[in-house]
Formats: sequence, structure tokens, C-alpha cells
Amino acid sequence: DTCSLSTSNIIVNDETSTLQFTYANTRYTIPFEKAVRVKSATAEDDEQRRHVVLLDVTFNGTDYRDVEFNLCDRSHMEYDILIGKNLLQAAGVVVDVS
Repeated sequence: DTCSLSTSNIIVNDETSTLQFTYANTRYTIPFEKAVRVKSATAEDDEQRRHVVLLDVTFNGTDYRDVEFNLCDRSHMEYDILIGKNLLQAAGVVVDVS
């Protein structure tokens, strides 16, 4: 449902609701919105806690503000970013969830 961004070295500061992470060899410090539990698509009993951040993105030539992304290690996957239903629906892309 939500976009995912492949990051590494995540350090969470619950006191200030910020986190640090590395993406594309650059270190970032930004506020997080919440933490969510995400079930693995490949293993029914695998559940992860992920932090959600709001990012501004350009998709198909249009700028979108405050798009929710959860942060996780996608290094074992082909792409660094997974575009979720949240961004596809905001962009008016038809999403068939049946």
C-alpha cells in the first residue's frame, strides 16, 4: 500500500521523533511520522517494524508533497524504491487490487 525506500544504517531517536539513515552513500537526518508493522509478502510469519517518513517526489512529471515512505533494507531486491498504491492513486493511475 505504501511506498518503500531502501536504506541502511537506520538510527532512531524516539525522543525527538527523528531518524538517521543512509541512501545512495549519503547520510540523512529527518523526522519520522510513525512506526508501522509490515508483513512480508514472501513469508506469512515474517513481520517487521518500519518507520514512515514523508518525502516530496516527482512522479511522471508531477510533484507530490508529503508522500509516505517506509524505510527498509531492499538491497536483496532489484529496485531501491517500491512505488505504493498511495502514490499511484494520487497520480491517478488505475490500481486493480482484486
